[in-house]
Amino acid sequence: MDMLFSKYACPFLLSDNYIEDARFDEFVSEVWGIHNDEIAWDFYLHKVEEAISFDDFLESMKSAPPMEHADFETIIDESASILENFKLE
Repeated sequence: MDMLFSKYACPFLLSDNYIEDARFDEFVSEVWGIHNDEIAWDFYLHKVEEAISFDDFLESMKSAPPMEHADFETIIDESASILENFKLE
């Protein structure tokens, strides 16, 4: 609901209409898609340093292979070793 309150003054009326029309799942999917696009745009603006278009960036995000369980374990192990070696001076 927080995503809706940031865009609409009273999202209850809007969501009630979608519920009455039995299209609430479409509404949630659309709002979630818009939210994901906004996050991708913010990431593109602040973190992508290559000279690629936003559309190319989105395509590269979609074509990225999903992470395997072993990848997660490797990341966790590397993070733990970094924390073990970290010393405050």
